[in-house]
Amino acid sequence: MSRFFSFILYVAILGVSVFTLFYLFHIQSVDKKNLERMSQLNGGFKILSKISIDKIEVNDFRSIFEAYSQNGRNPGLAIGITYGVRTFPFYFGSTGTDGKPINDKTLFEIGAVTQTFTGLWLARMMEQQKLPPNPLLNQILGSSTPLDLKSIRLLDLATHTAGFPKMPLNFPSGNANENPFAHYSSDSLWSSLSTIQPEKIGTYQYSNYGYAALGESLARFRGSPFPTLLRQEILTPLGLQSMRFGTEGDPAPPYQMAIPHRDGRTTFRLPLYAFDPAGGLCSTLPDLLKYINIMTYPDRSPFPITLKLATKPWKKSEETLGLGLGWYVSPHPFGTIIWKNGGAGGFRSYVGYWDDLPLGVVILANSDDELIDLIGIRLLQALREL
Repeated sequence: MSRFFSFILYVAILGVSVFTLFYLFHIQSVDKKNLERMSQLNGGFKILSKISIDKIEVNDFRSIFEAYSQNGRNPGLAIGITYGVRTFPFYFGSTGTDGKPINDKTLFEIGAVTQTFTGLWLARMMEQQKLPPNPLLNQILGSSTPLDLKSIRLLDLATHTAGFPKMPLNFPSGNANENPFAHYSSDSLWSSLSTIQPEKIGTYQYSNYGYAALGESLARFRGSPFPTLLRQEILTPLGLQSMRFGTEGDPAPPYQMAIPHRDGRTTFRLPLYAFDPAGGLCSTLPDLLKYINIMTYPDRSPFPITLKLATKPWKKSEETLGLGLGWYVSPHPFGTIIWKNGGAGGFRSYVGYWDDLPLGVVILANSDDELIDLIGIRLLQALREL
């Protein structure tokens, strides 16, 4: 019997040793792959550093796409530059398993970049004096305001400083094969607010819940659904024709949704319903480029004061990061970058521009690879150095 237990112990030790060696080899392999990707990206940005902005061509981004793609793991990428009054769109790869190439009619989920539009709507109502200055929820909703939220300001929700958790406690867990947002209505969201007890109000804590509550509060104050009002008061005046919410169904031709990918595999889309104000918009690259171009020339927009209110750093996270209404305002050795990123069920997005130059970028992908953020930041820096 003692020999049997000794044998079992030996096998167990051997198994642990083999697993440990395999794990270490896997980590080293992952690090090696990441180093190779970073090296390839660096090579791509060196190519850009030798070209003037107005002469950049699609092939100049080829090595950047190859580093991002990982041999097809991440199928598609759209890169846009806005410089002065001109825009430069570049498309790589396919919409997904259908093999159709990414183009100017391809729609991507833009995730939390949606919050910049929700923030614009809040700023617009403040400018039009439809809301009191720095309004409390209690001031717009009156007796219907949940008791524990009477001291919460709309600006707290818009800057992620209202003390809200990332998601509400009553949000369904669901399973891996269905969309939990489809089972969570605006009434579910509203009822959750009667039990929330915000913590550390005034301290930055990213919250999709807070943005959903902001959009729903404004919609109830105005008496119409959030998507309808946002389209009427922000999207249409800015001429953003392709933008739509995932909850509005499949787009009509010529537009086509890209197929989302997570961890290198296709996945299903996640329309957000009650969470539309936090991340529900889809867009083409040309419309987002138009949007960022407008942001770099606020005085030429239909409502310049609104745009300036939205990107004003109303609060700060820690000592440096400014918190606008959906936007982040980051100091940089070369100036200040105003930016926002997003991720939504197999999509990633990044938008950003310099506050003192009419120079911005848009990155869209139908994959959840967070390398998109690095590409966006590096591209902004590389373009400024040209």
